[in-house]
Amino acid sequence: MPDNRTILGPLTNSWEYPDACGSLLYLPDCSACTVASQAQKCNTAFPTTINDREDFKCWPPATPPNDFVPPVSGWGIYKPATKCPEGFTVACTAEGTTKSDFEFQFKVNDDEFVRGCCPSHYECAKYGEAQTCRSIFSTGILSVISCKSGSTLLRSVAAPTKFTTETSSYITVHAPMFQLAGLKRLEPVSTTSAPTTSTETPASHIEIDSGGGLSTGAQVGIGVGVGVIGLGIIGTAFYLWRRRRKSKAPSKHGLESSQLDSREIRPPGELGGPPLSPPPQYTPIELDGTTARQELP
Repeated sequence: MPDNRTILGPLTNSWEYPDACGSLLYLPDCSACTVASQAQKCNTAFPTTINDREDFKCWPPATPPNDFVPPVSGWGIYKPATKCPEGFTVACTAEGTTKSDFEFQFKVNDDEFVRGCCPSHYECAKYGEAQTCRSIFSTGILSVISCKSGSTLLRSVAAPTKFTTETSSYITVHAPMFQLAGLKRLEPVSTTSAPTTSTETPASHIEIDSGGGLSTGAQVGIGVGVGVIGLGIIGTAFYLWRRRRKSKAPSKHGLESSQLDSREIRPPGELGGPPLSPPPQYTPIELDGTTARQELP
């Protein structure tokens, strides 16, 4: 089925938003103008009834033979494209025809995932049929340009801005919005983590101490190891000392036995000292069988 939308071509290569496109804001020089725009330049054609026009250098390049004349009013869609240009972020999205947080200028097909890319701190906005990015500037001073007969005039405006009859509390700033279209993710996203097949740490993930010394963990490990080895040495020395002491100290029973064994055993007749006298001899006496008291002679 033909795509009748304005397709600007793919946006697959890196593209960076030029600094001048965001730093120079165009603000018409009038007494009540409060809307400034990025990506504009003065119209040098003469004579002209339009003072400013879009600067196509502020858009990612379109694929030939696309040739457009400003004003482009949103311009078109970059397809296929899935990543915002550098300096821009996703500000609004649509997933097919069922889910969207913004009504895009260009139709979203059912199989597409669409992103609206804006500068940081900008939101997606739409004026009539044209889409853009919008930010509100409420405090400070802005450097802006205005155009007069093809010439660029630089001036400063402050917010809040006071006019002849009223005061505006803010200045609205517009920037180009890039609509990107890519294929919608159809397969479900798995929420379970893949099983771990190895516990080995890849070399690319090993942290290296740039100072050349050991890491804190290694130092702690060495300290603990030295302490354990020291305690082991002390314990071994104490055990050997106790064992050696016990082997040198003779036991009490062993000493007595050795002393007794060393003495010479002699018969009674060979014992030293004065001789003993024999015991006295008594004459045996027979007693009668009476119960009267009797005396021995």
